[in-house]
Amino acid sequence: MIAIALVSIRRNRQSLTSWQALIWGLVVIFVPIIGPAAWLLAGRPARLPAATE
Repeated sequence: MIAIALVSIRRNRQSLTSWQALIWGLVVIFVPIIGPAAWLLAGRPARLPAATE
């Protein structure tokens, strides 16, 4: 779960500031169960709906 959260943070780096990504990464690493769950449930930026034409 930690690896998934870290990869997700890396992929969403454009919507996060450097400090936000660093803090989320540290939380995920140093708070093993709650950190990754918090990122995956609440930390990820909302995705925009795909444009359909």
